[in-house]
Amino acid sequence: MSIDNPYYSCFACILLWLSLVESIRQVYLPGDIVLGGLFPIHEGGRNASQCGKIKANQGVQRMVAMLYALDEINQNPEVLPGIQLGAQILDT
Repeated sequence: MSIDNPYYSCFACILLWLSLVESIRQVYLPGDIVLGGLFPIHEGGRNASQCGKIKANQGVQRMVAMLYALDEINQNPEVLPGIQLGAQILDT
């Protein structure tokens, strides 16, 4: 995957986020309009304070799709001129 590839920046952000999931349970991207996302990133743990395994094929894919869509909209000045979309994404 090359750095010139538009998917690279999103992919790099996801990898960074996944490396931090043990300590945080949300992603916040500022914007003029902030959309919410609730995704099952982790399996249920043994108690409410612990997270289980990462659900790469379910919650992570959905989160990546949302971040990609927001990035595509924000990069196109014809879609929402002068408006930046943001997100607050939480792990259910």
